[in-house]
Amino acid sequence: MSSTDANPDPTAAISVIIPVYNDAPGLTQTVESLLAADMAQGDEIIIVDNGSGDDTYRVARTFDEDHPGRVAALLEDSIQGSYAARNRGIEAADGDILAFIDADMTVPEDYFSAVRARFEDGDVDYLGCDVRIVVGDPTPAGHYNGLTGFPIQAYIERGRYAPTCCLCIRRDCIDRIGPFDHRLESGGDMEFGKRAHAAGLTQKFAEEITLHHPARTEFQALINKQRRIGRGHAQLSHHHSERFSLLTELYLTPWKYFLPHNPLKLRSQCRERGWDIGVAVLLTIAFWRIPLAWAGLAAYLGEARRLSAGR
Repeated sequence: MSSTDANPDPTAAISVIIPVYNDAPGLTQTVESLLAADMAQGDEIIIVDNGSGDDTYRVARTFDEDHPGRVAALLEDSIQGSYAARNRGIEAADGDILAFIDADMTVPEDYFSAVRARFEDGDVDYLGCDVRIVVGDPTPAGHYNGLTGFPIQAYIERGRYAPTCCLCIRRDCIDRIGPFDHRLESGGDMEFGKRAHAAGLTQKFAEEITLHHPARTEFQALINKQRRIGRGHAQLSHHHSERFSLLTELYLTPWKYFLPHNPLKLRSQCRERGWDIGVAVLLTIAFWRIPLAWAGLAAYLGEARRLSAGR
C-alpha cells in the first residue's frame, strides 16, 4: 500500500486551514459555511490572517471568541504570502488530516464526513476536491471565469497537483515532504503537489466533494490573477530551476496559448450550463484569452528580470 497510513483511524480529526488577506466578507462566508457543516469532535477551523489592513483580523477574532475550541484565529504578518499563512496554520493544527480552503468559498453540509470517508479507505494521502465556479453576477468576466476555471481532475492526473483552495492531505505527509515554499506568490500548490508525487504519495480526485468558488466578475480581476500566476511561475523557475522551466513549458511551447478559445466549444459549454449568451459576448470572451496570455507572459518576464538582478 502506498498510503502512509495502512490502518486509518475512522475518527481522524480534520483541521481546515484558511489563509486570508483583506477579505472580511469572504472569510465570513467561508467560516459560516464550515460551521454549518458536519464538524465532529476534534475537527477545527484555523484562520490565518496575513497582515490585513482592514477589519479582517477582527472578524477572525470574533469567530474565535464565539466558537472556542472550534475556530482559532492566528496572525502571520512577518512574511507576506498565502503559503506562509498556510504554513503557520500547519504549525498550529492538531488534526490528522489538513484541509486547505480559500476565504470566499463554501463547502457542502457533509464536507467533514465526506473528506474523512475518503481518507478512511487508506488508499489516498493527497486529495483534491472538485470546485465549481458560481456565476452570481452574469458579466462577461464571470462567464469567462466559469467556463475556464478549475479543471481539478486534469490538474491532478496530468499536472500532479491540486490547487490549495481544495486540497486535503494527511498530516504525517507534511513530515515527509515538508511545508509549502513561502517564497512563491503563486504556483506553490504546483510545486508542493509535484513534490508529493515524487515522494510516492497517493494522489486522488474526489469528484463527489464539491466546493463552490465565486466567479471573478471584472476583466481587470482576471488580468490581475494572470499577472500573479505569471510572477509565481517565474519564481518557481528561479527557486526550483532543477525541476521547472516554465517559460518554455507553459508560455512558449504550447502553440495554442496565444490563440483565442474555440467559440463553438464555449457555446456548447454555455448550453450545458443553461447560459443564454449572445454571439458578441461569446466572441469577446473567446478572444480574451489573448490579452490574458500576454499579461501572464509580461508578468513572468518582469519578475524573472527582478529575480535575476537580485532585487
